[in-house]
Order: sequence, then structure tokens, then C-alpha cells
Amino acid sequence: MKKNKLFYILGNVLAVVMVLSTFLPFAVAGSGSGLRYVDMDIMSLSDFSRGYIHFANTGELDELSCMLYITIIGIFLLVNIILLITSLTRWNKTAIVFNILSIIIFSLLKWDFSVRGVVPSSHYHHGVIHYLFYIVAMFQLGCLIMQIIIKKQNNDAA
Repeated sequence: MKKNKLFYILGNVLAVVMVLSTFLPFAVAGSGSGLRYVDMDIMSLSDFSRGYIHFANTGELDELSCMLYITIIGIFLLVNIILLITSLTRWNKTAIVFNILSIIIFSLLKWDFSVRGVVPSSHYHHGVIHYLFYIVAMFQLGCLIMQIIIKKQNNDAA
């Protein structure tokens, strides 16, 4: 039972980090970059959302495109919150689905930012979350799988 509790606690801590990934550094400004929105050295996904709101209000970017990017970032945050809730309530199979969905959405965001030349660019380089997110997500997924295995073993032993 102690092993299962260890994986439960570790998995929930990692799920919290996945929720916080929306607010952790997604991009870090390069030296001498002339930023358009605000001169921020570190940008999280939530900062990019605020930037897209600014660009939509000023007309610098297409409003529909801005709303699409804001929505995708919002969905990413929502999926991670649902992942945390399902992990806390020990709905491990459901949490696995949301973990994988979170990885897919994050990969889509990274790909989109790369294709559009946002990150990496002459203005920004990859932030810590570009690398940390996948590590955290894989370990969290492993904790969920281990909880299922241990529960199955305990049920078979009983």
C-alpha cells in the first residue's frame, strides 16, 4: 500500500506542475530583441495569451487568429486542470487520457509557435517548459500506470 501512496503523491505533485506549466517560462528573450508587445524577458503561455489579446485589440494581428491561439492555450490549461482533478480522485484511466491529450496539445502549440517563427525566433529562445513539460508529463503518466498496476496486483492478491 505504501508504494501506491508514493505514486499517488508523486503523480499529483507532477500534475500540479503540469497545471503550472501555463505560467512557467515558455520563451526567453534573446539579447537585443525588439519586442512588439512589451519588453518582457520571460514569456509564459499566459503572457502570450495576453499579448494576443493586445494584438487583437490594436488590430496588429487578425482577431480570429488571436482568438484561436488564446482558445488553444485555454484548452491546454483546462485539460491540465481536469488531469489534476482526475489524478486527485484516483480516476487513473481517465487521467491517462487527459495526460496524453495535454502532451498532444502542448506539442501542437510548440509546433505552431515554431512554424510561425514565434519561438524560436530572433526575439525569443525556448524557455525551460519546452524541455521540462515532457519530462514531467512522462513521469506523471508513469505514476498513473503504476497505480493501476499496483491496484490490480492488490486485487489479485485479495
